[in-house]
Amino acid sequence: AQQLDVMLNASSANMQIQLGKVNYRQFSAQNVVANIVLMQTGIRLNKIALQHAGGSLQLEGVLQQQGNDNKFKLNAGINNVHIDQLFYAFENFGMQSLGSKNLKGILTANAAITGNIHDNGNLAPHSLYGTLRFDLRQGALMHFGPLEEIGNFVFRKRNLSEITFENLKNTLQLQGSKIIIPPMRIASSALNIDVGGVYGIGKGTNINLDIP
Repeated sequence: AQQLDVMLNASSANMQIQLGKVNYRQFSAQNVVANIVLMQTGIRLNKIALQHAGGSLQLEGVLQQQGNDNKFKLNAGINNVHIDQLFYAFENFGMQSLGSKNLKGILTANAAITGNIHDNGNLAPHSLYGTLRFDLRQGALMHFGPLEEIGNFVFRKRNLSEITFENLKNTLQLQGSKIIIPPMRIASSALNIDVGGVYGIGKGTNINLDIP
């Protein structure tokens, strides 16, 4: 047994995996096909394809095992996924004020991100860096606190508690505790808004709203 432990610790393993269903915490996937390399220093995800939230995901990346703080680098493609189910599965990506209950729509996106994950599987707070290019169709923003607060003072005849829009595109910059939002136009059921600025995860939000 000791000799086997020595061999395993010094070895790498290439695994071809096919799974009908996978459940982890709030995440659930079907028809998982993966090529995974288990190395002495971490895990390489050569290619993972799966079905999730009514659509599909493709992943490639690497995880470096370094005790309780494990760095990862990930490229992901998301195709026609229900955004509320995606946010629920990934525990709202660490955000507090914006979550799965606030969002509806069909999401297609590409992400190139780095971050840290703890040994217990939890994402380290404010550790995500990279870019996220998204296209959200048939979307809705519901009961989003900052907009509802604006509605208490202006546009009282408009329903800012449930805003719908046909299409929304942008490329976000993830910078730890901040999400940089380049200027974009939101043409919605309530009003048209030009939005840009910084969304702070926890604090530091500074978003400019221009309402023609």
